[in-house]
Amino acid sequence: MEPCENVFNMSLSCINSTLDTLLLSTITTHTRESDNLSMKWWIQMAWCSIFVFMIFTATGGNTIVIWIVLAHKRMRTVTNYFLVNLSTADLMLSTLNCFFNFIYMLQGNWRFGSWYCTANNFIANMTVAASVFTLTAISCDRYLAIVHPLKPRMSKVFSIFVIFLIWIFSMLLAIPCLLYSTTVTYRGKRTACILIWPDGQPTISQMDFLYQVIFLVITYCVPMVLMSCCYTCMGRVLWGSKSIGEKTQRQADAIQSKRK
Repeated sequence: MEPCENVFNMSLSCINSTLDTLLLSTITTHTRESDNLSMKWWIQMAWCSIFVFMIFTATGGNTIVIWIVLAHKRMRTVTNYFLVNLSTADLMLSTLNCFFNFIYMLQGNWRFGSWYCTANNFIANMTVAASVFTLTAISCDRYLAIVHPLKPRMSKVFSIFVIFLIWIFSMLLAIPCLLYSTTVTYRGKRTACILIWPDGQPTISQMDFLYQVIFLVITYCVPMVLMSCCYTCMGRVLWGSKSIGEKTQRQADAIQSKRK
């Protein structure tokens, strides 16, 4: 059941990432429009249909994964601990961030106050980082299990410690959102939830540019390189391995199963 859960949870993570990307890009475009321009009703209906489906899928799917692992003792493996952590991060993103950004996108106006603007931005960056770091940890665990099968595996206690470090580092990476998030009212009509850095708004801030580059490198470039190396090595081991002596049908079926 573990491979199925892994694929299912990766799909949920893709849904959550797509959801957050669509929200951020639409909000940026929408807040730059004229104050007298609003979304047409059919565009709002299309967005509502898409996001209701995606939020429902992400919330329901991640909740099911968490329940499966926690409710069944035999499912409490190291890999599944990481899957629960991944589901927790994605569940926080879909419930505490995406819903409010969805309303913000439709109306082009932040109505949830300055304090939740800070919390919203902090949760977004923290959960995205936690999801990526968890996926990286899963790939490293799989790498050790397949490429170095005779070495000691990661223990459950150590995996919990790694999960703890993931959340600590993710929160540290999102600290600028706690320090500089605020609401700005334009022309007395529309309110935007943005980060105001010491050297100005994001459009002119060098600090914002530097933070975005650091966030990109830490949450995308480095994990991508690590995961690519891990899965490349795993692929070479799984697809390049050959059995010694005459290969029976049972051995061939076993090799095919391992490759899957």
